[in-house]
Amino acid sequence: MIRNYLLITVRNMMKNKVFILINVLGLGVALAVCIVGFLAYEYDATFDAVHQNRETIYRVSAVRQFENSLTHFGYAPLPLGEITASTISDISASSRYVHSGANFKRKEDLFPSQLVYVDVDFLSMFSFDFIVGNASALKDKSHVVISEKMAVRLFGTPAAAMGRQLTQVYSTELKEVKIAAVIKDPVANSSFYRSEGTAFMNFENYKDEFDSPEQDWRSETTLFVQIDDASRVAAVHRQLQTYVANNNKVREDFQVKEYALEPFTSMAHHDRTSQVKAATWAAPPLSAIIGSFIMGMMIVLIACFNLTNTAIAISSRRLKEIGIRKVMGSKRVELIIQFIGETTCICFLSLLVGVAPR
Repeated sequence: MIRNYLLITVRNMMKNKVFILINVLGLGVALAVCIVGFLAYEYDATFDAVHQNRETIYRVSAVRQFENSLTHFGYAPLPLGEITASTISDISASSRYVHSGANFKRKEDLFPSQLVYVDVDFLSMFSFDFIVGNASALKDKSHVVISEKMAVRLFGTPAAAMGRQLTQVYSTELKEVKIAAVIKDPVANSSFYRSEGTAFMNFENYKDEFDSPEQDWRSETTLFVQIDDASRVAAVHRQLQTYVANNNKVREDFQVKEYALEPFTSMAHHDRTSQVKAATWAAPPLSAIIGSFIMGMMIVLIACFNLTNTAIAISSRRLKEIGIRKVMGSKRVELIIQFIGETTCICFLSLLVGVAPR
C-alpha cells in the first residue's frame, strides 16, 4: 500500500515538474529565511552566555542627568577601580578594561595588537578557554596573553607562539613582552569579541603607555566587579556613591549624579540602545532580530498560500484519476492520505533546500 502511494506521488511530481519546482524553491527560501531569523534570535538570546560567572558580575557605570533625563555611560574614573578593590569587602574580584593604542612588532613586521589592559582577576572572572598557559600569566607585567587567531597568524600554531617574544610599540617607546598564554578566540556573541583576534596585558602597563597618574579622575576605564552575594549588591551601590563628590570636584565638565551597577547579563543589550559607546562589544540591533523574524513569517505565509493554490490547481487536473480510483474501491480517507502525502513530500524537499545553504 505504502509502495503504491509513493509510486503515484513520484509519477505525479514528474508530470508537474514546473509546479513542483516553484513550490520547492519558494518554500525552501521561506524556510531558509526563518532559519536565519531563529539563528539571529539565538545569537542575541545567548549573548555572553559563555561566561559562567555572568550572574555575579556588574559594570560600574556613571549616570548623568541632562535635560531631566538620565544617561548611562559605560565608563568609570580610573581611581575607582583601585578603590573598590581595596575598600569594598563585598567585591570578591574586580578588573579594569582599557583598550591600548599600541602595536606589536615581530622582526620587521608591524601590526595592530588589538591589546586590552586588564587586572589580574579578569581572566578568572570571565570564562576563557586556555590552549596553552593559564590565567596566572597576567601577574607578570612583561607577559602577554594572545588569542588563537593572533597566534596562528604570527607563528602558525598556538604551541609555537608560547614563550616567543614580541615588541610592543607605542609612541616612540619599544618594550619587549613574552607570550605566556594562548586562549581560544572569544565567540562572536561575546562582549569581548574582536574579529582580528585579541590580546591582554597586566593593567600596570597602561600607566607606561598613557603616562596617567593612579589618582587621575579625568582618566576613564571600564570597570567590572564581581559580587558573589546578590543581597549585597545594594550595599555596594551605596558605598560607590561616596565617591561621586570626588569626581564632580575634579571634573566640572562631567558631573555625575550616581554610579550604577549594571548587570553583565543585560549590559550588551543595554549598550545597543544607548547613545554612548562602550569599550565592549554590544549586542546586535533589536531591529535586526525583529526584522528577520517578521520577514521570515511573511515569506512563509506567501509560500504556503502559493503551495495551497498550486496544489488545488494540480488536483483539479486529476479528476479522472480520482473517479477511476473511487470506482475501483478506493475510500475517501485513502485519497486524502495520497494528496496530503504528496504535499508532505514537497515540504520535505523544501526543507532540504532551506537547510542546504547552512
